[in-house]
Amino acid sequence: MLSETTKRQILDGVAALGPGRPLPIVVASNDYARLLDNWLCHMDALAIERILVVAMDATLAARLANGPYPVACGSFDGSEKDFWLQRTYIWSFLVDQGIEYIQSDVDAVWLRDPIAAFSQLQFDLAISEGTGHPLDIHAIWNFVLCTGFFWVRPTQAAQRFLHMLVDPPEPMLRSDDQALLNRMLSAMGMLWMTGNVPSYQLRLHTLPFTCYREPLQGFCASLGLRLTMLPHHLFPRIQPGDPNAIVRHVLREGSQENRIQRMREHGCWLLDARPNGFALDR
Repeated sequence: MLSETTKRQILDGVAALGPGRPLPIVVASNDYARLLDNWLCHMDALAIERILVVAMDATLAARLANGPYPVACGSFDGSEKDFWLQRTYIWSFLVDQGIEYIQSDVDAVWLRDPIAAFSQLQFDLAISEGTGHPLDIHAIWNFVLCTGFFWVRPTQAAQRFLHMLVDPPEPMLRSDDQALLNRMLSAMGMLWMTGNVPSYQLRLHTLPFTCYREPLQGFCASLGLRLTMLPHHLFPRIQPGDPNAIVRHVLREGSQENRIQRMREHGCWLLDARPNGFALDR
């Protein structure tokens, strides 16, 4: 669970930012500091200043201490599994506090502001599309949801779902947060209104998956949860998507340097123009 110190620092950061639009939140460790710095640089380019950063280790928190954004300090045991677990606690805590927020991975860079484009939609949770993970849910839906970018409104349905995400049934415990989210929604009876929504096929290597050209609506009756899957071409994992994409989330393949090179190729890396970095103390 989150420590009382982390909870207090999150609430202090939100209070310092004041009321406003849905709050972008990014959770990172020092191992991914360069990716975080690049992500913050993109947000600065969009003049988005109301951002909360949760640093998952003291090293990163110290490097951000003199930056322009509130920083809460979390913790994890250094493993990916515990990182995923700890950030689900953060997500659940935020919605319990009545905070509307947008979770973004450090490599899901914002090229345009998604808030104006999708704020009129009715949803409890709006989420980007993944590729093929987890394969068991891909086999059912022919697509999966991606926890690298999603928007949560503080509704009772969203609270119920995120409470389940931090306290899942035993067979689902050994999962990363994306696998867990997809499997829980499927197990709870998620229905998708594919109807006449225009669709097309993409491939990850040899694996085909279905994408939709408009927001795809879904409903989970057992939770009362309204879910929107955002159009892949505007939030692409398989690049380049639309030339005017909103958020590009370049696939994680190989080393961090390889990922950064792919981000350069797709116009997602701004730090080459800032040799001293953006928001981090060295």
